[in-house]
Amino acid sequence: MAGRHYDLVYVNTSALSAYVPLLAEHADSVLWHIHELEYVLRLTMGEERMKSLFQLATRFISVSQSVNDLLIQRFKVAAEKLDLVNGFVPLPKRTEEEALSYRRRIRRQLGWSDDAFVVGGCGALGWRKGTDIFLQVARRLCQMKDNDCTRFLWVGGGAGEDEALRFEHDIRAFGLIGRCQIIPATTDVMDYYHAMDLFALTSREDPFPLVMLEAGASNLPVVCFEGSGGGPEFVGTDAGLVAPYLDVEAFAAHVDLLRKSPKLRREFGAAAAQRVQAQHVVEQQGPKVLASINRCLSPCPSAFAQFRESSASRC
Repeated sequence: MAGRHYDLVYVNTSALSAYVPLLAEHADSVLWHIHELEYVLRLTMGEERMKSLFQLATRFISVSQSVNDLLIQRFKVAAEKLDLVNGFVPLPKRTEEEALSYRRRIRRQLGWSDDAFVVGGCGALGWRKGTDIFLQVARRLCQMKDNDCTRFLWVGGGAGEDEALRFEHDIRAFGLIGRCQIIPATTDVMDYYHAMDLFALTSREDPFPLVMLEAGASNLPVVCFEGSGGGPEFVGTDAGLVAPYLDVEAFAAHVDLLRKSPKLRREFGAAAAQRVQAQHVVEQQGPKVLASINRCLSPCPSAFAQFRESSASRC
């Protein structure tokens, strides 16, 4: 990088934080796209280091209002330096007949009947995604009356990895063999959404999960936890239900309510699909990223130069 200079450096994750000082030294502007909430930010950067690194950014893109609020209230980022740009996904292109065909095929593959009620989850396995909570919800639902046909499907993670072994251990310990299955991460994930009736977003912390948008685009209502990030922002009052943070009993009750009410489930699923189609496609969110880039490219002193001058004046 020696001798090179850039008008703009676009940093697309906090995982690149170690490189930000060097990048800022060789750029007029640094645009930092924050896809993470507090736990991951503190884990990857450390709180004190985070504050000094954030001073090097010209602007930030935050993926949800939850991230926006965190940066302003917890880490004292100026509100005028923030641009809110939600996530976006490609829309499914399958007809209703094709989706029904995939639904039947996947259920046969899993050994489940066409009339089973399938609660789905998707993503990496682990504490942040709440895969342990997913299984607790499954156990609670199986303890309720008239839930003999309820099944649970998690798509994601790697076969044989530690978290997958823990997940499988708890399936056995909770007596969920035959009722709960895990499918390792696959490029055919959209096929599995067709097999679900409801999407359980059990994350403890999730800024604005793309799996939620994929599920919504597949006409699935979403159940999530309050205070967990972007889930409640997307769900609102008409695309699913929100339970108090980590309240397994309330979460299971929401799932059971939707199981018993196909009409409400269809209404929530249709609202979720419409929201994705109207707001969470590249045609809607892409121009916002471009606008943020253009704001950074307007004439202004580099953030690194400002930071360096400010540091020198304190010496």
